[in-house]
Amino acid sequence: MKSLLLLAALVPLAAITPAAAQEDGYTPEEDAAMIRCLDAARAAIDANGESQKSGTSEPQRLEDCIGAVSDPCMDTPEGMTTMGMSECMARETKWWDMLLNTHYAALRSSLDEESFAALRKA
Repeated sequence: MKSLLLLAALVPLAAITPAAAQEDGYTPEEDAAMIRCLDAARAAIDANGESQKSGTSEPQRLEDCIGAVSDPCMDTPEGMTTMGMSECMARETKWWDMLLNTHYAALRSSLDEESFAALRKA
């Protein structure tokens, strides 16, 4: 139940798009690829949180965007080494962390103290 409450609070925030990448370890192209993936996933989800499309190569859920940048990066010669794989995954992890922090700040500013404290406790 707690996870459902948290999910219900975060889904509306999925429409928030982070600012373009700067010196965060990911490139502007990677930032754009992640945003395109999330936009496609959002387009596939109806108001009930269910996928509307099936049988396409487009992401059907927001979770389908995990690896959208790190997987192709690891398919390059530089990304096939252990160090390269680590760098590919670290760049995408930094992007997801930035997105989480953006949503957290937006949620924090939209709730009163009591509601925010209840959400943190959940």
